[in-house]
Amino acid sequence: MWEVFLKNKGFSTLYFNVWDNDYTIDPMVSLMAQLLKLFKRGARKNNVKSVISTFGKIVLNVGKPLGKGIVKKFSGVDLDEVFDGLEDASDVAADELDNLGKQVLDRFSEEQKDVSAFKNALEYLVKTSVYEDISGEQALSKPIICFIDELDRCNPRYSVLVLERIKHIFSVPGIIFVLSVDKKQFGNAIRGYYGSDLIDADEYLRRFIDLDLNLPVISSDRFFDYLYRSFDIESLFSKRHDNDIRGEHDSFKVVGKLLLDRSNITLRQAEKMMSHIQIVLSSIPTNQHFTASVIAILAYLRSVNSTLYENLSKRLYSVQEMITELENEFKNFFSQRSTMKPLSGISRSQLLKSYVCIIHKDTTAKLKNF
Repeated sequence: MWEVFLKNKGFSTLYFNVWDNDYTIDPMVSLMAQLLKLFKRGARKNNVKSVISTFGKIVLNVGKPLGKGIVKKFSGVDLDEVFDGLEDASDVAADELDNLGKQVLDRFSEEQKDVSAFKNALEYLVKTSVYEDISGEQALSKPIICFIDELDRCNPRYSVLVLERIKHIFSVPGIIFVLSVDKKQFGNAIRGYYGSDLIDADEYLRRFIDLDLNLPVISSDRFFDYLYRSFDIESLFSKRHDNDIRGEHDSFKVVGKLLLDRSNITLRQAEKMMSHIQIVLSSIPTNQHFTASVIAILAYLRSVNSTLYENLSKRLYSVQEMITELENEFKNFFSQRSTMKPLSGISRSQLLKSYVCIIHKDTTAKLKNF
């Protein structure tokens, strides 16, 4: 939505999904391919060629590990032969080490020059490019907005490499990067990449991020209503032959919103939960009675407490044991005030206990639908 809003304001934008591109060896190639799409029209061809040429040198040299094969290629020194049988590095011939050091330093210097040339060419391309705003009129370069998404989902090495490439290769005036990320999960990825729980992930990220903004927490009621509409749940009730079933969506909504409101379930988990519910409801014959709220509870347990769910499906509990287990699972759900009204004058705890009896009595067959 933000990207579309900016496009309507005449900005040039690109969207880079890291999760979709982490199969590539280096993210700078994918990023460059996306950037070049913005300069297909309006930009001077010579400027584009200059950027591509300097970028090619970076791809060939930057980021290669200084392994034994690279050292031998650039210096002619075979480290296996040099160090074979030596107990002290001081025994290595001084001229061989001098030659090795010179080659490594020369290569580093060339890489610095290549990166600097590329950034200068890219900055000039951004400055001299002409974009068309929404009215079709030409306007000199507004900042290019690059959205980087799903950093916290891909493998740690690749996500850290994305940050480093943005900072050291593509950080030029006129290009703004917007990172969409779950900082807690991404912090875990950073610590995993460096192999230490002592890494201060927040401090690490401050080296790359100039401005940090938090999205407001979404209303659980509104998100449930969104999922309810998106998966067209109401139509599944309206198609039922049993009139009693058609009213099930009221209790289903009460319990569903309660589950989202009082638990730590993530938005992604809630979406998957509703997807499972849709599949189950769709698979039940239109003339068969069921209790939708029970299905909502089971779908929730399947997502957050698979052990309890499996034990329920295998009938390992007596009724009292089941009540005890579910009361422990949902004990925090009824300890706070809620804006949701009780259904037909029945308290939520009474409602939950009645569902326990229904689950134990006749829901085993419906469990198979999961």
